[in-house]
Amino acid sequence: MAKNSINLKNQIMKNNNFNTPLLLFIIVLINLPSALPGQIYFHEKLDFRNYLQEGPIWNRDELKGYYTCNKIDNNGSGTEYELKLLDLDFNLLGSDKFSVSKDAILLQVILLGDQIVVKFGDPKKRLFNFRVYNQEAKLLFKKEREADKWEFQAVGGAKVLTAPITTSLYPLSDGSFLEFCVKAKKNRIGYEIKNFSQDLSKDKWSFLSNPDQKQDVYAAYLGGNEDLLLILTSKSEVFRRVLGVSMYLIALNPENGEKVFETKITDDKFEYVPTKAFFKDDGTQKISLVGQYFERGEKRYHDYKSKGLFYKTFDYEGNEINDSKINWEKDVQKHSFSLEGKEKLFLHDIFENEEGEMFVIGEVYSNERLHRYQGSDVSKTRIDVSPERLVTFHYSSKIELIAVHEIQKEGNHKFFHTNPLFSINKGMVIKAGGGFDYVLTHLHEKDNSFTIAYLDFKEPDGEKRKKYLLGLSTYSNGEFSNKEVDLNAKNHNELPRVLPGKPGYIAVFDYDENTKILDTRLERLRE
Repeated sequence: MAKNSINLKNQIMKNNNFNTPLLLFIIVLINLPSALPGQIYFHEKLDFRNYLQEGPIWNRDELKGYYTCNKIDNNGSGTEYELKLLDLDFNLLGSDKFSVSKDAILLQVILLGDQIVVKFGDPKKRLFNFRVYNQEAKLLFKKEREADKWEFQAVGGAKVLTAPITTSLYPLSDGSFLEFCVKAKKNRIGYEIKNFSQDLSKDKWSFLSNPDQKQDVYAAYLGGNEDLLLILTSKSEVFRRVLGVSMYLIALNPENGEKVFETKITDDKFEYVPTKAFFKDDGTQKISLVGQYFERGEKRYHDYKSKGLFYKTFDYEGNEINDSKINWEKDVQKHSFSLEGKEKLFLHDIFENEEGEMFVIGEVYSNERLHRYQGSDVSKTRIDVSPERLVTFHYSSKIELIAVHEIQKEGNHKFFHTNPLFSINKGMVIKAGGGFDYVLTHLHEKDNSFTIAYLDFKEPDGEKRKKYLLGLSTYSNGEFSNKEVDLNAKNHNELPRVLPGKPGYIAVFDYDENTKILDTRLERLRE
């Protein structure tokens, strides 16, 4: 375990600026307990009801640091947030306190080029607010846009659980970024994709789905390269219905937003829901989609499980080249894996190693809907999610199943309000709400191995509180080895946040509301 000191006083002096349009409130440590090495001290009690408190700052696929953006709890009436930016060793780069409207909801913090964008949604005013900072947390400018009413059905009713899925920002290699927006007309739901310049001053292009509004269309971003941006869409002829949904793969030109192709990936028997898209590096200009397939017409949003995994390959014109399926009952049960009863599988990560072998990492879970969906009040839909086991599917380079590795967990019930509206499937909504125990997969490039990090909970005999554990499962030379790390949570009312760390480590953020200290540390992924 590694820790580093954070010199808050020096950082405060460097970032003291009272001339910005929004007055900066600086943390003062005079007459307060000193911050210990590897810890951050907060003057006020923080409101941890918001799920997005700490997170990684990415520059595309490279981890650059961390943010903490916490709502300050003033007896439930607070409208202040405090943003802190940290480097990979938790050194404080800068901080800012600012006020937002009482109805504002923190949606996303993301690195775009050399600037950091903090995005809020205000369901009452129907506005999205963008605050743009440099990497020392100095506010550069603010911007807002009016929201479609259906965007705030999701944001207002289900808090942050569904909004990040449909209104997220995605950075592109040229320094610009995409924003996905919900657009509705005559009770038909669609979407708009906007491509903004880095400083938000220029809308480079936009792509609008179903402009004739004859169908409900939902969208999810699969990824892109310099040639194509891949969008997964589902279309339904019946408003808010989940039966008879057709899935499509759409490719856009990154330069102008024009549609390159649109390919239907639903056939007469099955619906295909990709989890990840691969762009082949062998010069063949091929796209591979991996995910789960479902019986045509089944309720993917609710209680039906998939039939198995699929692997499809397309060319850059949208023509299907290859289609492979692995069925749970026919192909996987011989590896002692099955989905029982109401168990379902959500796929978290899919990747290939240097030999072309593919690993698919998923989490088996069950859920019960405690309150049915009623009208337009999404807050009435409450579910109980129980993640039960992690599973890794190991494929050969010929897409043949080699082995299945399972990790049985004790299971931890998580309750939250949610709604399948605006999502491709319920698993995406559960993941956005923090309902799964999977944390991350770290690839060890030197020896072609990897480590899966996940959370587990145990109730030791004679103890009233659950014990929070970090599980680490490492694959090397064809075998898995497992170990557990005691997270030693100081505030047992809040689970420590586990995030990606610098190479070979994961980061742990553990806030103690009694001492107002956020403990930050690194845990080594393997010896």
